[in-house]
Amino acid sequence: MSKTSLSRRTFLRTTAIAGGGLMIGFSLTGCSQTPVAVAADPNGFVPNAFLQFTPDGRVRFYCPRDEMGQGVTTGLTTLIAEDLDLHPARFELLFAGVHADYNNPGMGVQLTGGSNSIRSHYLPLRQVGANTRQLLLQAAAQDLGVSIDTLATDDGQIVQGSERYPYAQFLATAARLEPGADVPLKPSSKFRYIGAEFPRLDGIAKATGTAVYGIDVELPDMHYAVVRRPPVAGAKVASYDAASVSSMPGVTDIVPITDGVAVVAQRYWQARKAAQALTVSWTDVPLGQVDTETVRSDFARALDGDEAFEALDGPEHGNVEDGLAASDTTLTADYWAPFLAHAPLEPMNAVVRVSADSAEVWSGSQSVSATRGLVARAAGLEPEQVTSHNTYLGGAFGRRGTLTHITEATEIARASGKTIKLLWSREDDLQHGVYRPASLMRISAGLTGDRLTAWSA
Repeated sequence: MSKTSLSRRTFLRTTAIAGGGLMIGFSLTGCSQTPVAVAADPNGFVPNAFLQFTPDGRVRFYCPRDEMGQGVTTGLTTLIAEDLDLHPARFELLFAGVHADYNNPGMGVQLTGGSNSIRSHYLPLRQVGANTRQLLLQAAAQDLGVSIDTLATDDGQIVQGSERYPYAQFLATAARLEPGADVPLKPSSKFRYIGAEFPRLDGIAKATGTAVYGIDVELPDMHYAVVRRPPVAGAKVASYDAASVSSMPGVTDIVPITDGVAVVAQRYWQARKAAQALTVSWTDVPLGQVDTETVRSDFARALDGDEAFEALDGPEHGNVEDGLAASDTTLTADYWAPFLAHAPLEPMNAVVRVSADSAEVWSGSQSVSATRGLVARAAGLEPEQVTSHNTYLGGAFGRRGTLTHITEATEIARASGKTIKLLWSREDDLQHGVYRPASLMRISAGLTGDRLTAWSA
């Protein structure tokens, strides 16, 4: 089934068991048949995708993309708000759980990245809003005994002449209606919210310190873990002396894991000090002889090699080498960027609890589904046995798409039998994180008079 044809997507509707609420969602994949992944709340409402209406007038939006400072919660809420005709500030925002309906339309998986959130969701989420508004209009027409042509909407209200009725008044009837074909979207000339200026929806929470990031998560039975990792990627633990730190204040466990040795303690600073004091010997690996200058030299040799220059020649482009040779002036420069840490403001962290038949993880990541899958693998569970709670992300730049810290925290929690909060220090992330790729580019330009006559890179 097409992932781009709006007319063929399935408009999903399900009725709340308790309280008479109406949940309406839109399957981005158009073919999801899996159960909803969000557990029922105390009032019994289980939305299957994006929107949940409650009888007391609340409208919840389950945001399918992760907020890492780029403003996606405000942007995506605005899209669905425009054609639903409800001001974005009136939505209650929640982060979506794991479900195929939350897959990124531009990627086919549940992932935030590539700067594609707005363009990928621009039409699908607007269509969710438009179709939902149409259902509410149909319900209002039935309940009021009037023609739908006499009704309009205005910021969460059904309007008939001088009378106004809140959307919540018509939820019971709307829940019984069968959704029809996609309705036309609002023309841009009628936009009220898209392109308008209003405060970010997460601005107050972030300005007042009430926004919850992964590093903020605290559980009553939680212990802290710090990992000693190898000084060179690929090295393994040869030996370690647990006795040298096991009696230090607060230390409860010394746990060998895939990436090194973890120290578990009652508080973070206790774990950090013990990890620093832990004696660990590492195996030698060839990568230990490589440094930044080695990498640059290797790249330079590649550029100077016989196969380095592959010009784009042909009738439409001309011959680059001939063009450079015929130019009055030729300029050549090398542009070098070493391996660089992403260095988001919030260091890597995760809270993981593992039992015999279930696990939970709290962390801000760019893929809540990948987080769940990694916990399941490391804990020896099925993905359906893992609950993944996503939070705000304190910056990412791609770094929170590489989730080695999730695996580490799960291994420690499983081995220790404790709820574990793993914290990477800033030093940890700069030394052991996944880096942006190094690159060396050679650019040559040919100039004749004031004209650029040849260019190669």
